[in-house]
Amino acid sequence: MKFTHHKTPVAVTLCLLGCLLLLGPAQADSTVNKSIRIADGQEVGSSLSSVNGGITVGAKAAVDGSAETVNGSISIRDGATIRGLETVNGSIRVANEVIVDGNVESVNGGISTQEGTRIYGWIETVNGRLELSGTTVNGSVSTQNGSVSLLNGSRLQGDVVIGSSKSSWFDRFFGWGRKNGLKIYLDGASVIEGDIINRDEDREVQVILSGDAEVRGQIQNAELIRK
Repeated sequence: MKFTHHKTPVAVTLCLLGCLLLLGPAQADSTVNKSIRIADGQEVGSSLSSVNGGITVGAKAAVDGSAETVNGSISIRDGATIRGLETVNGSIRVANEVIVDGNVESVNGGISTQEGTRIYGWIETVNGRLELSGTTVNGSVSTQNGSVSLLNGSRLQGDVVIGSSKSSWFDRFFGWGRKNGLKIYLDGASVIEGDIINRDEDREVQVILSGDAEVRGQIQNAELIRK
């Protein structure tokens, strides 16, 4: 499976801001300067959107939509289900046994997932560390400046892509001067079924495999280290 970049984070930001301004207070699950909290076991039939506020989805809650925020973090508790997660300035934390039936995207913030979680989409971050523990991802992973860790038997069915073959002005601006080495780490029985592709010619990338971890596809423009 090959990763395809669908939209830039700046487009996401502008779209979200525009939608919130148009909707105003008429949509109960859209807020400005206020956080959103969904109670344990609660069912919500719409997306959750906030500007300058975090979003928390309680344990075993079901959201028939996505969680999107501009300046705020997103936290999804054990056993919840949701369609997608998206933040510009904030972290994304996903607990155990969560189903994300969509994509997970962050511009400036880390992304972490816990045991038994499944993501039916891609994961994308610009400036943030990605750590998957016991997680299955049906899509691919894309990062500009963040390290990637697959732990405790995580499985990525697509590729890991560093940089972009069609970088926008946004990607170039946020990536300028950030050419430190980048590490991709797999431990235990973690597997990347696709390729690891480093498209940034100025970036040194190390792929570190520990235990029975493996990359089943090709490793392009990166150094492989086995422990």
